[in-house]
Amino acid sequence: MQNPTTHMTDMSELLGLTGLEGTERDDMLERIGSLVIESVFLRVVAGMSDEDSLAFSRFTATGPAPESMYEYLAGKVPELEEIWIEEVDAFREECVRVLTRQGTMVS
Repeated sequence: MQNPTTHMTDMSELLGLTGLEGTERDDMLERIGSLVIESVFLRVVAGMSDEDSLAFSRFTATGPAPESMYEYLAGKVPELEEIWIEEVDAFREECVRVLTRQGTMVS
């Protein structure tokens, strides 16, 4: 399975973050990644059985890293990577819509 962050490689360019210093850019991309991760987790949990949802809730209560949560869900949800890609694409499309509407779209 691919590392999910590989699907966000052009997000920095799309949002015009390439001019930021490495740390600033990395912080912003981390925040963006957190939004996408949350969206993926909410979508996946909404489709789980009550039992699996409770088990995931118990797992997340231990404070695992996002990568651990992804691995946990990958073992439970065969289509997780597809969902991940769909959520990254949806986020990217929303960014394009907003930036285009505001006239700040980066070429």
